[in-house]
Amino acid sequence: MHRSVRRVDLLHDLHGLAGEGVSERLDAIVLRQVDVGEADRIVSLLTASRGRIDVRVPGVRKSRKRFGGLDLYVRAEVELALGRGKSRLSSMRILDDHVGIRSDVERLALAGYAAELMLQCVAEDQEAEQPFRLACSAFQSLGGASADAPGGQGWARAFELKLLHVLGNRPILRRCASCDGPLDPDRLAWSLQAGGVLSGDCREDDPVASRIAPSLAGQLDRALRLPLARQGELEWSRRDEVEARHVMAHFVAEHVGPRDRARRFLEQVLQPNSTLGLAALLGVVLLVTAGPLACLPGDDAAGVRVQGYLYDTLEPQDDEEPISGAEVTAWADDGRLLVEGAEHSRYVGFYRVSDLAPETAVHLEFESPSDQWLSTVLSGRTASNDLWVEPGVFHLIPRDSYDSDVQAWVEVLAPDASLKSTWGDVQHPGEGGAVFGQLLNPEDHLGLRLSFVDSDDVARAAVYTDAEGLPSRALGITEHGGFAVFGLAPGPAHVFLTELDGTSSGRSFVTRISEGGVTSLSGFEVL
Repeated sequence: MHRSVRRVDLLHDLHGLAGEGVSERLDAIVLRQVDVGEADRIVSLLTASRGRIDVRVPGVRKSRKRFGGLDLYVRAEVELALGRGKSRLSSMRILDDHVGIRSDVERLALAGYAAELMLQCVAEDQEAEQPFRLACSAFQSLGGASADAPGGQGWARAFELKLLHVLGNRPILRRCASCDGPLDPDRLAWSLQAGGVLSGDCREDDPVASRIAPSLAGQLDRALRLPLARQGELEWSRRDEVEARHVMAHFVAEHVGPRDRARRFLEQVLQPNSTLGLAALLGVVLLVTAGPLACLPGDDAAGVRVQGYLYDTLEPQDDEEPISGAEVTAWADDGRLLVEGAEHSRYVGFYRVSDLAPETAVHLEFESPSDQWLSTVLSGRTASNDLWVEPGVFHLIPRDSYDSDVQAWVEVLAPDASLKSTWGDVQHPGEGGAVFGQLLNPEDHLGLRLSFVDSDDVARAAVYTDAEGLPSRALGITEHGGFAVFGLAPGPAHVFLTELDGTSSGRSFVTRISEGGVTSLSGFEVL
């Protein structure tokens, strides 16, 4: 009878147990640096044998002589002093400084995004040979001396796909993820639940699967198989680029991690100002907010749909129950009823509005099923294709929350009765409708004003929160960007951005007011 023999990794077992004098030499890539104390720094390293390691670098901020060249995304041979606490960096030798990354903001943004994903998916003190090899390839492709563009969005999608492959969660792109049958190019959908592309009748297996163009699956597959250093050779249409970004955002959040600060910075770097988001007008409130979403193409260009779960908060938790029993209608800028939406017959709280014109202003009005919430209007634009919104984008305003907010405004504004004609009767906000919102980019419009003209041609000036987000008597937009308007007549309302003296800035847009309800303009963006 043979006894099993366990191989002991001496250095690993000594880590945290040994005293002074025990060291370990590793090939590592710097993913993150955080300053601590007066002179030290904590550096997060990615290694093949021990995964992610956080090490302390003593005195590095007082003198760079000892650890000169220690910078983000460099590859180095490091010597770590092991002890009972956090390992300390005792020496290092640069193997590749990837200097090209720091010469270009696009490369820097791509590298930051790759590092953010690695930090989420690689565990501490666990073997990570494949992620390490991918990271080496990624930073080498970005940090070389070549003047060629790295590929932008295409490079980001390729890295996501290759990382998912390494983790064993690669999306199914060549065959139907449900039945394993061949793909029908005219009947494709993307399903997070199924793990990739659905084809033909299998699209109905997932009620929130969204149709995709025939070109998208093939383009993602080509990006997956082409080396990162050659992603610049792969040409992406604007449509494929946008669609791929949105479908992969959900997939990555599910299988890698939800942290997306670097991803949002990357989008700002790569997306030109003329095509920021879906907004083409002043202050269009996107039906897709700052979070990731699935904005997917359909095969019927004449009619797109917007769909998602309805909650009573902008940031629902995983165990939050969606709201059932509401009615939803879609309205045009001129006040015409476009279509009536409906709650899904089998999925509680899931609403779908179909047959909308693509890339067109639309106002969705959710009528509350009970007194617990107020009817709520959401203004924005449809996408070029089907849109599956993030949880919290479809929402109803809770009545108790609204009443509390109104009371706070009353305490600030009500003492001056002369303001009633300008701001509306804040003490009786149920007479007409109200608007609550917050600008995404208030720093670009400090001191400017928002003026609302309702369907009765009555003008109301917005009131603004202070820098801390509290109701105030500020005369214009503050650093917080919050605002409110009361007493607006139901129907279309025109919104103007003006100077303090009332001079128009030349920018305006349309929203919709609900009688006794609230128009929620969270994520309000002025372009």
